[in-house]
Amino acid sequence: MPLNSSVFTLDLELDIQTVIFVRNIINYVITPILSVIGVVGNVINLVVLRQSGYKDTNVLLLESLSMADLILSLLNILLRTREFVQQFGAIIYIYSYGPFVIMAVVVNCHLGVIAVERVIAVCFPFHVSRIFIRSRVKLSIGFIYVFCIGTYSPLFFMFEPLWVNNQTAVVIVPSQIFLSNMEAIIVYLTTVAVNIYSITLPAIVIVCSLIVGVKLLMRKLQLPLF
Repeated sequence: MPLNSSVFTLDLELDIQTVIFVRNIINYVITPILSVIGVVGNVINLVVLRQSGYKDTNVLLLESLSMADLILSLLNILLRTREFVQQFGAIIYIYSYGPFVIMAVVVNCHLGVIAVERVIAVCFPFHVSRIFIRSRVKLSIGFIYVFCIGTYSPLFFMFEPLWVNNQTAVVIVPSQIFLSNMEAIIVYLTTVAVNIYSITLPAIVIVCSLIVGVKLLMRKLQLPLF
């Protein structure tokens, strides 16, 4: 029995070490590389879209999407630097995590708008140019930022820095605003904010993609659908 227990403990330690190793590879190698690729790719996208000269609303949405994803990639790189700059890692996290989450939602909102635009373009091709005019698209892009910042604004007030070790290091502590409204903030973030990001927006993209796919398939087969 003691032998079996020691073998189980050894296996558990190996599993934990494997998890830590994989996590470190993801955090310190894969994620930074993907973020750098994202920065380069979005810069190229912006240059190509700017030089293309096209003024249609789809290009405007793609430009805004590339800019949002570029900012997201830069914020992700900034967040990863806190792993290597331990002294000020807490400050980097406090002031970068909120904008990072907001930009992630902004990117998803752009994908949702583009998905809806594609559905209208495929299903109602003669109406898309009247619905998606440049002024409305610009207004929609502005609304996306206002909506996301407003919806996820509690992230800016949840934590604050605390200097320790004779003011030479910083740790993260809950802010007084968060402590005073902890239950309401947690309920709001877990029931409203999280569902928008993880359920509503992906559902819109998936449903729109399915509609477009079915419509194109029916068109190819020359079958009436809608």
